[in-house]
Amino acid sequence: QRVVWATRSRSTSHIHRLSERPCTRRADVVGGVSDGIDAGLQQNLSPDERSKLIVGRNGSELLRSSRPRVPRTPRRVVHVGSFYHARDPFPFLRAVAEVRRNSPFGASDLAVDLVGDCRQFKGRSVESEIRQLGLEDVVRLEDWVPYAEAQRRVADPDLLLLLAQDKPAQIPNKLSDYHGSRVPILEHAERHGETARRPEQARGHNRVDGAAGTSGDAA
Repeated sequence: QRVVWATRSRSTSHIHRLSERPCTRRADVVGGVSDGIDAGLQQNLSPDERSKLIVGRNGSELLRSSRPRVPRTPRRVVHVGSFYHARDPFPFLRAVAEVRRNSPFGASDLAVDLVGDCRQFKGRSVESEIRQLGLEDVVRLEDWVPYAEAQRRVADPDLLLLLAQDKPAQIPNKLSDYHGSRVPILEHAERHGETARRPEQARGHNRVDGAAGTSGDAA
């Protein structure tokens, strides 16, 4: 079975700190890709050494021009990537099923595409959950596609789904591609985490609190 995440423990964290210390002290410049990572590095360096720290945030490879979105059916929601660590798709699927129970809709109204390593989450079958929730006609699973095709998939849906739970100091790489598409994002992440603090999230996106699992404020 392919493992795509690393198990952290007190012992492994201690080893990471021991490995990090000589690297950061010998380096002339130490770069981080988020404010959270920068803050963690500052705690491990003396005040004199902290001046070598810089933050270099990922940018969007392709920033598409903004254009008015014409209403269409079905409305399409797309997620591209893998389900691992705490990137749990089940709360989203249950929410779709709950909305459907209260306001019935069909495949002509909504299409959800989960593209990538999405067939299981921590040993649980996503496909079985979709069937149990009665969403087979709405939610579609698709295996990995080439990068160019993945870029095309995120370019023109009505909503992009971003799962970034339990990663308060890290920013998923896919967020840069998502931002570049200028498509609205539904983001499941911690309220005070790095993903929620990204300045590009200031308008047009919505966040669900990853800690509580309940609807948060629009970011």
